[in-house]
Amino acid sequence: VVLPNALNTDIFKFQGELARDQPKRVGWLGHFDPVKRIDKLVVLFGALRAEDPTLKLRIIGPDKGRAGVELDLWRRDLHDAAEYASPETQREVAHELAKLNLLLVTSDVETFSMAALEGAASGVPVVSTDCGGPRDILFDAAIGRIGSSDAELIEHARAFLANDTGEARRLRSERVHGRFAADKTAARYLALYREVMTEFTSP
Repeated sequence: VVLPNALNTDIFKFQGELARDQPKRVGWLGHFDPVKRIDKLVVLFGALRAEDPTLKLRIIGPDKGRAGVELDLWRRDLHDAAEYASPETQREVAHELAKLNLLLVTSDVETFSMAALEGAASGVPVVSTDCGGPRDILFDAAIGRIGSSDAELIEHARAFLANDTGEARRLRSERVHGRFAADKTAARYLALYREVMTEFTSP
């Protein structure tokens, strides 16, 4: 049984449509740990950027450990498309997520993926590798898609970038809230506790 972490729906929520006169932004949220496969992010973004030279990559994470991805972006001549943010609070993270047209999860393994949950709860479409936890979060294709290869990931990303709307973002946020809000999560924990206790106390 996999139970999710509680989602703060007062913070991670739909914050309005994106400005149409701004470049589209592909985002990534996390720590620079090898299992997060930020090298894959750079490859995927490069393919998307080749189709849309105005596309931006916004990397949301701590300053520590960022040198590797900066060097990789320079080597691939993508450095001018990169933006960086190092939020320190949940509200700052939510503010950053609200700027994105798409969130990519590129990990090899995720037990749950708060990045995917917080992104989708903010209304951002999520495209993820088949790394475990995101499958529970992306329970509907309108919320996000799982890709088993780079080609699939690029195809899903391309579709969201081309077709997503403000209304789709609002509905995506509502659906994620309806499943992962703190009260919903607490009810699932309580139900599991009761089930386990019943097994132990049954004659």
